[in-house]
Amino acid sequence: MSLFLRLLEKGPLILDGATGTELMAMGLKAGECPERWNLLFPEKVASVHKSYYDAGSDIVYTNTFGGNRIKLRPYGLDGHVEEINRKAVEIARSVCPPGALVAGDIGPAGKFLAPVGDGNPAEFQASFEEQAEALSNGGADLLVVETMYDLREAEAALKAALATGLPVCASMTFSKKKRGYFTIMGDPPEKAFQRLRELGAHAVGTNCSLDFSEMLVFIDTIDIPSLSPLMMKPNAGQPRIEGETALYDADPDDFAQAVQTMIEKGVCLAGGCCGTSPVFIERLARLIKGHLQAH
Repeated sequence: MSLFLRLLEKGPLILDGATGTELMAMGLKAGECPERWNLLFPEKVASVHKSYYDAGSDIVYTNTFGGNRIKLRPYGLDGHVEEINRKAVEIARSVCPPGALVAGDIGPAGKFLAPVGDGNPAEFQASFEEQAEALSNGGADLLVVETMYDLREAEAALKAALATGLPVCASMTFSKKKRGYFTIMGDPPEKAFQRLRELGAHAVGTNCSLDFSEMLVFIDTIDIPSLSPLMMKPNAGQPRIEGETALYDADPDDFAQAVQTMIEKGVCLAGGCCGTSPVFIERLARLIKGHLQAH
């Protein structure tokens, strides 16, 4: 059994927070490729990862959210998939403390499948397979398929990730509609989660789109025991735009309290998405680990 699965049995596990906003604070410009920084500024990427490990994250995601061939192509980096993803794992591993883990991050392809867009399913599959293999060869402890808004695309990415033999978590993103929660492609949560579990995902859940207060409401609409282990990575709140910068005013303690409640309801893996920083994770880790020690 992998270290991830052994740790998951003991749970809960603390994930990291946002990477993009941390890199922006270091100079990443709007429209710039974050994954290029793995090659140009590995020390800056490493400092972000280290800040999350230091804050208490048990698992940190590699800087490869857009590290697939399709999404790298507009930047002229589609020929560097292997290099970018391997380097990303190397960077995270260089600051990973004993007992903590490195998760290879796989995000959406960046195009829509029919009928909304002209994305090619075969190209999606090949792109995810290439990235998953590179992350696995680089030495990732597990893979995370995240922020998926189309179940068909999530299935393709999950199959590619599982083919590596590593444990895989799969996370989709939902918004509140009049009839309930759905992805932008119309996939409801329980149907999506059940399908991903059937395919072999070791944990399923949601990230992005919803802030921590909204995600608290969301989890009361699903059957947590039947879907466990469940993962949640809510946003810090709703952003306000100043110039080219998205700012979040959420209080880290409010975030930590809300996520602690999610864990009490049965969530096994928890962290933060857009707008969260090491401060948010530090408050969450302190709260959760203090709670466990008290019990």
